[in-house]
Amino acid sequence: MNNLSFGKELKYLRKQAGIPSKVLSKKVGKAVTYVSQLERELIKNPSYDTCIKILLELGLDITEAEKMLSYFDIKSKEAKEAEYKSTLMQDRENSWQANSDYYVKKFEQIEKSKSLFLQLADKRFSTLGQYDNSKANKVLDNLNKILNSEEKSDFFFSLFENDFSKLNLTETELILRKIDKDYKQIVTKKIIEEMDGIE
Repeated sequence: MNNLSFGKELKYLRKQAGIPSKVLSKKVGKAVTYVSQLERELIKNPSYDTCIKILLELGLDITEAEKMLSYFDIKSKEAKEAEYKSTLMQDRENSWQANSDYYVKKFEQIEKSKSLFLQLADKRFSTLGQYDNSKANKVLDNLNKILNSEEKSDFFFSLFENDFSKLNLTETELILRKIDKDYKQIVTKKIIEEMDGIE
């Protein structure tokens, strides 16, 4: 059946069996033009069940008929559903694998960045401690307090999602002054509220 289409092979088998196309169409409960349309390949997605009936009428046994339809990639509804589910599962597995590989790489990247950060932080704090031990202790103490709280950790991480390295010295000083001003206003307000509460 090499280089043959289902329609051509069907016509050959029908001629061998000596059954007119109209008669064969009626035998399988279809319009009289159905088999002729199959043979001329006008039906692009023929019914698997109908094709099985046609081939059985032409003298093939069920195994031969199924093999022939499989050869021409004519599948039953159940086979199509099974193939779809298999493809879907494979796609999901491939997607999971791709995502898994992606997150493994991202995790490795985070670990490298974290290691570099700790090295740099240790270097900077060591240098700061040599010249201003009090400031180094204060910064470390405040960082520990922030990172010990989940909510405040979110604040810390959100703050440094911004790439401050892109700013020049004047711009960073402007931001620091703004933060310092707002911080003092908030702290002052909290102190006043606490004193009012005591009274």
